[in-house]
Amino acid sequence: MQREAYVRYDDLPLETSAGKSINVEFVSNVYQVNGGRVIQCNIRDITKRKHAEARLQLQSTALEAAANAIIITDRSGVISWANSAFTRLTG
Repeated sequence: MQREAYVRYDDLPLETSAGKSINVEFVSNVYQVNGGRVIQCNIRDITKRKHAEARLQLQSTALEAAANAIIITDRSGVISWANSAFTRLTG
């Protein structure tokens, strides 16, 4: 940290004082202030975001593996996503 003046961990597992496991984003910077070095650390709990990402990945996997054709379109009918079954059926 002293050499690089910057440290970042996008997904750091930690345990709270209550023993609960959480995931955090950790960013630390070193700044010069009035001739001295100041270390600033920002720690953000990303546990809910990680759970949401896992749910989205599971849903995406299920939609892709579905035997039925599934597509997502906008209001004008332009396809923004289609699963493999749709591609196989329509070419």
